[in-house]
Amino acid sequence: MNQALAQWFAALSTREKLVLAGGGVISLVLILNYLLWKPLQSENKQIITQVDSGMKDLKWMRTATAEIKSLQGLSAKPVTRANQSLLGAINNTAGTVLKEPVTRIEERKRGTANLWFDKVSFDSLVIWLEKLDRTYGISVYSIVIRRLPEQGMVNVQLTLKQ
Repeated sequence: MNQALAQWFAALSTREKLVLAGGGVISLVLILNYLLWKPLQSENKQIITQVDSGMKDLKWMRTATAEIKSLQGLSAKPVTRANQSLLGAINNTAGTVLKEPVTRIEERKRGTANLWFDKVSFDSLVIWLEKLDRTYGISVYSIVIRRLPEQGMVNVQLTLKQ
């Protein structure tokens, strides 16, 4: 086969040999360009983009770390109101913040209560729990939240601890 190819090439005129050689060189350049250079260039751009994104994230994290460190000394201490029981705090705040009554409430042992809410706003619930924690030092011991078909509404069963 090599010998037949060599005889065929030798039989070509000089002009045909130059055209064939030029076409081979152009083909080689195009193949190298599309199989090697373009993928390397694309990968390089992708890596540069990832590094830029990582640098932005790092800068944000450093800023956030500094902010967190500065705020650690400012953490709010819960202020427990005198003569305010767990159930009293719940009753005083639930109606104003949640605008939904507690469906059921059970005091378990001193400083712990189980509560049930039907069809309450999730956002209002989170605000109420945060208010209980900051103002009365009452925290969530356990919570079960069930989403309702109505947007933003949930059924909740939770245990609060003072």
